[in-house]
Amino acid sequence: ALGKAIQLINILRDAAPDAALGRVYLPQDMLSSEGVSNEDVLNSQSSDGYRRVVAKVSDRAAELLTEAEFGKSSLPGLGALFVQVIVEL
Repeated sequence: ALGKAIQLINILRDAAPDAALGRVYLPQDMLSSEGVSNEDVLNSQSSDGYRRVVAKVSDRAAELLTEAEFGKSSLPGLGALFVQVIVEL
């Protein structure tokens, strides 16, 4: 869960720089369901649909961080500490 959460956070953080390079990593199914095209993203055309996609991805990342936090006690050694540090960042 932690790795997926970090990946989603990175996608959101890098959305603008990636678009400037001609890349779109936001989930295509979410973009499509909200009527947002890759061209819209590449052209920095913000819309209600785009904001909903960002909110959904952000909400999913938060859910995954919560899952990671609950599962940290099963990790050996310093694993639980590492998860806690990442979740709190």
